[in-house]
Amino acid sequence: GDASAPGKLPESDQERVVKEIQSKGYALRRVSAEDDGLLFNAVNVADEFDDEALALFEPVASNIVELRLGKTKITDESGALLGKMRSLVTLHLEQTIVSDALVAELTALDGLEYLNLYGTKVSDAAIEDLLELEGLKRVYLWQTGVTKEGVARLRRMKPGCTVNLEK
Repeated sequence: GDASAPGKLPESDQERVVKEIQSKGYALRRVSAEDDGLLFNAVNVADEFDDEALALFEPVASNIVELRLGKTKITDESGALLGKMRSLVTLHLEQTIVSDALVAELTALDGLEYLNLYGTKVSDAAIEDLLELEGLKRVYLWQTGVTKEGVARLRRMKPGCTVNLEK
């Protein structure tokens, strides 16, 4: 039997899934040799990276700590999968078409510290869900539908979180 943490894949299985994803040209990598957390930056494949591509990451969802999905074709359809990424600390969704519906799926991510929603379709409807993100330290809401009132409420209710309204 494997004594790894519950919910995490045994090392050999994770390696296999990671190699499979890498073989498709997606630069998923481990944080370090000692840390089995995973990082992914879609910058080189942004124009083709979509919900279907992200679905390949499902077997290792609980190990992903950082996802850079800015300018990808990701939609609200990926919300449920992102919501399963309980180790996620950093999530970049800038300049995608995601909306309040996706943010609503993220509320269980207590460890999420950084969320970039710049240039997305989120609005004041996302504020309540953002308030539920216990670990949130920095959120980018530049060029979204969030109003000054929404930002003021977020800043008031979450004084430990920096709300950025510029790039």
